Amino acid sequence: MTLIYFPNEKDAQIKLSTVIPGYPTGFLLEMLSLPENRLDIKFLEAFISALNYVDNTIINLPEDKKHIGGFLITSSTGKFYCNGFNVTALSTQTEIVAPLLRTIVCKLLTFRVMTIAAMNGHAFGGGCVEIDLGMGLQIGTTTLIKQKVKDAGAVRRCTLMGHRYTADEAVKDGLVDYTADPENLLDAAVELGKQVSKKALNRGEALMKTKAEMYKDVIIYHHSEPLDKSRYQPKL
Repeated sequence: MTLIYFPNEKDAQIKLSTVIPGYPTGFLLEMLSLPENRLDIKFLEAFISALNYVDNTIINLPEDKKHIGGFLITSSTGKFYCNGFNVTALSTQTEIVAPLLRTIVCKLLTFRVMTIAAMNGHAFGGGCVEIDLGMGLQIGTTTLIKQKVKDAGAVRRCTLMGHRYTADEAVKDGLVDYTADPENLLDAAVELGKQVSKKALNRGEALMKTKAEMYKDVIIYHHSEPLDKSRYQPKL
């Protein structure tokens, strides 16, 4: 069984473990920056390190195990799954934080195994509450939202209305795929992981390439040169 802390056990932001005995590619990534798991440099760097560990594990599977598949569950404990940016860090360290977040977005969108967000609590930020904080969206956010949520009304509810979704509403608008009782959340996520793990054959190569094609607009946007918002936002 794998059990690793990032960046280290003493100052852990992320705990990575395997959840099925004898199955080395079924991972659970637990966010430990409690109580809110806000996004700052330390947290994002630890998250990236954990993703790299999983990715390298899949890539380095021996030939006789290259078709065993795999999955990655992300979750946490308490009231929050993730409460968005550490606003102080974002305001003073944007040049560092923004590239780290772009790296995570692109990694998750093209990950070699299926990713399952087992949301234990509130998941604010990422385009859904900025309007109520008097903040403009980060560049590229709407591109990602439109890729994940196809209904124009749902996009408006997220970005312009700052709608706070219940679990059932999130399913209806396509933000999430399933709901689960809180006490059974991780068990349900592991069962889902077992079902989808077989799609990551050949060390996840086909899955990675398929995801890259699906989300190519977002990936290209995030890998482009940073844009100056004043070039396209109206000057009022």
